[in-house]
Amino acid sequence: MRAELEIPVLHRLAIIYLTLPVAVWLVGWFEWWFGIPAVAALAAGLWKAMLGSWRGRLSPVALAAAMIALGYVMLTAAGGALDLDNWDWHKHRAILTDLGRFSWPVHLPDYLAEYTSAVESPARPLLRYYLGYYMVPGLAAKLLGLGSLSWTVPLWTWFGVSLIALLFIQNLTAKRMGIVVAGAAVVTLFFFGGLDLLWTRALYGWYWPGQEYEKVSQDWFLPINYRSFIHSFSYAPQHFIPAALCGLLLAQGRRQVGFLAVSGVILAASFFWSPFAAIGLMPLATAVLVENGVRPFLRWQNLLLAAPLAGLLLSYMSSGESTARRGWIWELYEWGQIVRWMPLFYLMEFLTLAVLLWLLQPRIRRDVFFIAAVAALLIVPTYHWGYDKSEIMRHASIPALTVLCWYGVKAVVEGGARNGWRIALTGLVAATLFISVVGPLRDRLMHTANEIRDGGIQMFRYDQMLHSTLINLGRSIHGNYSAYDVSFPLESLLRGADDESQAYEYEREELVIQSIYDVYLTHDMLAYVRDACSKEDAAAEFFLRVYPVNTDDIDPDDRQFGFERLTFGFSPLWKGAGGSCVALIPLPGYDIDRIVTGQNGKWEGEHNFE
Repeated sequence: MRAELEIPVLHRLAIIYLTLPVAVWLVGWFEWWFGIPAVAALAAGLWKAMLGSWRGRLSPVALAAAMIALGYVMLTAAGGALDLDNWDWHKHRAILTDLGRFSWPVHLPDYLAEYTSAVESPARPLLRYYLGYYMVPGLAAKLLGLGSLSWTVPLWTWFGVSLIALLFIQNLTAKRMGIVVAGAAVVTLFFFGGLDLLWTRALYGWYWPGQEYEKVSQDWFLPINYRSFIHSFSYAPQHFIPAALCGLLLAQGRRQVGFLAVSGVILAASFFWSPFAAIGLMPLATAVLVENGVRPFLRWQNLLLAAPLAGLLLSYMSSGESTARRGWIWELYEWGQIVRWMPLFYLMEFLTLAVLLWLLQPRIRRDVFFIAAVAALLIVPTYHWGYDKSEIMRHASIPALTVLCWYGVKAVVEGGARNGWRIALTGLVAATLFISVVGPLRDRLMHTANEIRDGGIQMFRYDQMLHSTLINLGRSIHGNYSAYDVSFPLESLLRGADDESQAYEYEREELVIQSIYDVYLTHDMLAYVRDACSKEDAAAEFFLRVYPVNTDDIDPDDRQFGFERLTFGFSPLWKGAGGSCVALIPLPGYDIDRIVTGQNGKWEGEHNFE
């Protein structure tokens, strides 16, 4: 019986990884009389699940999987060494620096509200987002400074991705699988993307990244698809990591009594990482419930911890308003498009692999968990939510796609076919997996090579990161990242709920330069504001020269000039409400004598600090 209760070490590490950010949030954002008992209850609930031997052996196969995971992280902006930028990482970096820069709970500064929002409130809005991916590096930044994010973000991400890789090959390594096969399995998972190569060929013809192409004009084409895992991870690690991790935990722990006793807590914690991942996990969790019945779940951890934690997170996530578009697929597209496109969409993205597995392994036809994964992938695209109406589809599909990939790799690696028909089917499964990987892998490697060629290898400096008010400005999604009206009882539980002085802490202080762009000095940064912002203005490039009181404070590369050089272009510049443009640039932390700033050939201004 004890063996049934003991959870494997990797599963325990994954549980800690998923729940640690929740504990940090509870202690850091809430009054001590609520946060500390809540964390104590969470620790007590998970304590029994952590019991058992922690002895393990770092095998060559496990080490190889971890190294592949490291390379995977370094191919994206999460690694920090390559400035592989995308719009999502502006948001990720802004949230991380806010967590390190401001007191907790984080209230977004609102000193430029007149340019960014129509909200007339003296209160600073609460940062409202699913923060599971950000809390641990954010805590490190708060304790060690923003510069620590350059190594804590890659490490935290690598740890999560390594757990995914090790869980994926865990049952396979028990068969003494070699490093080459294990490495191929991990690469298959990391770049899994459906039959994207054939999909691209059918719609666009052959092309290489950076090369111009023309889309085939079809009146039945729908702009929906499941993204490859490398694409999901590159843009949204906060969704990919918990979705893949929890999908594998459910797949491997679904018949383990000790895991089922805390599974509700894990699913609630996944909501803090990604509500979309939690939605995608529901069909899989339902399958586990059908397989085991209700009794294994009737533990005090699930009954007394999971529901209150989910309720608290739901209260936090639902504070404020959301402007995201939503609707059923038949409300957004014509029925003729749906009927013509969806069969091809299903066939290309997952159904080909699912049917081959169905034919190859008779036992899988009675596997409720496999059936639930396929059913989830059939249902997920029917409802759309998000700025491009695809947030649920892209992120909620990851758990089921991870499970499908796991079944496929197991079928190939374990083999066992003894007749020609099953050997041929195994070969078709392997070929399908290969095609699903080669396209995303090729695109990512070429994209990375182009980035290195154009920009070189350079460490991103979080201590020069723009302020998160960018979140309030960008893409007219102010309400999706901040909440002015926090729901009760959440408001009374947050730290400093009665401290009205925080509402005005970051008001705009003074206009220091008046020109094409007015420059304001606000707290520890400069705000460049232009009320009537043209397309040309939005593409402006500014320069900023900071002259310190003590020249030893200057970056060594700039000491020959006597000032620190800062140049910034479009990426920190966001268009706000009413046609205004605002750029927010943090000043260095040392004592400043004067600054000179402007646009080459257009304007220049100087401000002396007293």
